[in-house]
Amino acid sequence: MTTKTKWLIGVAAVAAAGVAVAVIGWFALEAVPAGHLHLPKYSLEQTDSAHRWYRRTTVHFNSAAYVNDFEDYPIWLANPVPTHAIGRAPFGNSLVCSIPGQEPTDYIAVDCGSEMEAYEVFRNANHPPFDWRHARFQTMDSPAR
Repeated sequence: MTTKTKWLIGVAAVAAAGVAVAVIGWFALEAVPAGHLHLPKYSLEQTDSAHRWYRRTTVHFNSAAYVNDFEDYPIWLANPVPTHAIGRAPFGNSLVCSIPGQEPTDYIAVDCGSEMEAYEVFRNANHPPFDWRHARFQTMDSPAR
């Protein structure tokens, strides 16, 4: 075997090892944590909203449909990263979480981020939009300045 052939085999072996490490790293980053494998999967679709310049996002989870549309944009989570997972994406690490104080049949939090967690509130499609004019708050906190 010539020196040139040995050198080419060595370069090919190093390249193959680099590709293998990259593929394993990609799968490790996209892998679902073992504790969440038993959770049901959700699907997500986006369409144009009836309101100009807005998107309507629909999540199908279990047998229900949840929406996030123009009326739901102002609703934010008190805890921006919920911890009680009740579902997961078909791939990746995205989760569906319950919201403390809300029934999962009415409202859920869905991770809509890509590289970073970004949970948004979704309401059951059969549930009317939250009406701020008729809200009866027991307490309200204002962030300190």
